[in-house]
Amino acid sequence: MKIGELSQVTGVPVATVKYYIREGLLPHGEETGDRSVSYGQGHKHRLELIRTLAETTELTIAQIKEVLDAMARFTGNVHQALAASLAVTHKRIESTVQSDAAPHLAEHAVDRILAAHDWTEFTPPDYRETLVSVLSDYFALGYPEASDITDILADAAEQLAEADLETIDAVGTGTEFTTEWAVSSVLMSETLLSTLRRIAHTAASARHQTGESRPGGRAED
Repeated sequence: MKIGELSQVTGVPVATVKYYIREGLLPHGEETGDRSVSYGQGHKHRLELIRTLAETTELTIAQIKEVLDAMARFTGNVHQALAASLAVTHKRIESTVQSDAAPHLAEHAVDRILAAHDWTEFTPPDYRETLVSVLSDYFALGYPEASDITDILADAAEQLAEADLETIDAVGTGTEFTTEWAVSSVLMSETLLSTLRRIAHTAASARHQTGESRPGGRAED
């Protein structure tokens, strides 16, 4: 198909298609005998993948390119592709609230969480720095210690990671499509998780205000 047809079937403007090609997100089409360029189903799928990641995650086009590069670089090794993709899409956060005590409280809280889950040696410095920065600002604002919540979050994260990998291993890890699916699904699930948590909060708050019992459980305290 010509570039105009590719644009029509994907809903991506021609100018955007050309931009993706220039930036290396989309491969060049195949030159034909009539001096035109033809695009196939692979180009259609790649465009749909780029658009999906752009619309369902908070990734920039530059980050999406890095994710696609990681998928290509580690095709056949899902775990390396996933680790590389998570690293390049990690959002670094630096503490903004000035406080003498808060950073120490945050460091202690983060180290306790990492040690409790045996994550210390596996945690990249950037990831630890983000945790410390967020909790440091939290404590600097005068908010109370919240180990119960952070422990629940860490437990949930561990369960989700294990479930992700069990699903991936059940499908198989040796193909280009499996690598793409594994990486994309984990990135997209971050939006799903955030939205589901908002729904859960909305439902829990409504039940709490009315004293209604949770399905299969006791009334909200």
